[in-house]
Amino acid sequence: MRGFTLIELTIVLAIMLMLSAIVGSLSSNTLPKSQLHSESEAAVQSLRRAQALSIAGKHDTVWGVHVTATTMTLFAGATYATRDTQHDQVRTFPSGITVSGLTDVVFQALTGETSNTGTITLTANATSETEVITVNAQGLVEK
Repeated sequence: MRGFTLIELTIVLAIMLMLSAIVGSLSSNTLPKSQLHSESEAAVQSLRRAQALSIAGKHDTVWGVHVTATTMTLFAGATYATRDTQHDQVRTFPSGITVSGLTDVVFQALTGETSNTGTITLTANATSETEVITVNAQGLVEK
């Protein structure tokens, strides 16, 4: 007789199920991690753009970034409250990302320095992984 026995088929099926479970769990962690990395890179770029615009004196004002748990706004003006709203550039974070830490970072004209120093932490809710962005007094923004 040629063919497979029921035991052989059951063993192959069990192995395939175990492999698919492993692959499924690995891929479920990959998406939040990738999204976290992408969003932290975008946040760093927003901060660096605000600094560059301040140094360049674009629209004859200083620039900053306002951060909430769900959004990041690049703005023109000395404070978020007194900003020129026509220049706002708002980025909304995906629902799986939470942001905490510094709420406002404003860069000085010409030097790009800031008195708003500290960290901004992005957290992937699904995995609790974090990425931390640091801003120092010289305006250096790094992860």
